[in-house]
Amino acid sequence: MGIQPDTRRSGRRRSEEKRERILDAAAAVFLEDGFAASMDRVARLADVSKQTLYSHFESKEGLYRAMAERLRWKMQDRIDPAKPVLDNLEMFGRAFRAKVMAPETVAMHRQLVGQATQFPELAALHDEHGPLRSLRLLGAAIEAAMDRGEIRRDDPLIAAEQFIALCQGLVRHRLMFGTAATPTEAENETAVARAVDVFMRAYRPEPERA
Repeated sequence: MGIQPDTRRSGRRRSEEKRERILDAAAAVFLEDGFAASMDRVARLADVSKQTLYSHFESKEGLYRAMAERLRWKMQDRIDPAKPVLDNLEMFGRAFRAKVMAPETVAMHRQLVGQATQFPELAALHDEHGPLRSLRLLGAAIEAAMDRGEIRRDDPLIAAEQFIALCQGLVRHRLMFGTAATPTEAENETAVARAVDVFMRAYRPEPERA
């Protein structure tokens, strides 16, 4: 007699719940101990065996990668290079500000800065799964807009980097040092609107020559 569908679904649900518990525990341990975090401690905090932990994540690097994926905002589902550049900039800016200014993201980045020289692989993982991926995603949308003539031609990755810098301003730096409060939703909206306005003025199409 084969395994019943309800039994299989129940097993998958329990496995997913354990995976989420492990990721919750890993976030807490990584925030406290950085990349020196003990897998034993993660297992204890998640209330799972080491065997269960390693059945979900083959290594500490794999666990951190999954954690980075979990924290990463799902931008690729919303940015569409076929959309007008203004729509993509506004959507990207709102999602970016909401994510990178959030207290848990700031706390994680403080740990990354403190651990980067001791654990360069941690910094590389963060770069690949965070800033560089976001930069490439926005750059592709900007390049498509340049191809359509919505904005003037330039290096799309540099343009994307400039827009990201406009979005975060100095407040990101101040948050890292604990000298600023987490921005409100209204403050984020205002910052994004100003960033979009400056970017669109800087990259407006050049007038056609007579």
